[in-house]
Amino acid sequence: MDGVEGISAVKAIHLANQQGLKTYRVTGSNIATVLPILQVSSAVKGDIQNAVNAGKEVLIPEQELQVNDWRGVGYVISDPETGAAGYLISGGFAGGSGTQPSPPGGLERTIQVIGCLFTPEQTDAIAAAITW
Repeated sequence: MDGVEGISAVKAIHLANQQGLKTYRVTGSNIATVLPILQVSSAVKGDIQNAVNAGKEVLIPEQELQVNDWRGVGYVISDPETGAAGYLISGGFAGGSGTQPSPPGGLERTIQVIGCLFTPEQTDAIAAAITW
């Protein structure tokens, strides 16, 4: 698709690094210090807390980024015992998602664009979920 730029956990961490943002490795020994200073959603903070409680480590930039119409953070949850890892971006996406410049006309125009991609019932459900 023309004009669509992808975002992934790795790309988000790389972009944060390019912008001079700190990236933290959150562990059981530092979570009490690091978690309060992260400028990310409460959902992401909950993911971090749950992962660390389960013995995992989390690699995450200090704050969210804006990439076109996507705002969020990429992070990696890894198991220090096995090396297995999950690459996540905020919003519940695993690995990555597409971004594109916001369409002119604000949210109403966005709903019109969404209407081209989904059935009328799906579009109505999406529109109802947006806080106007």
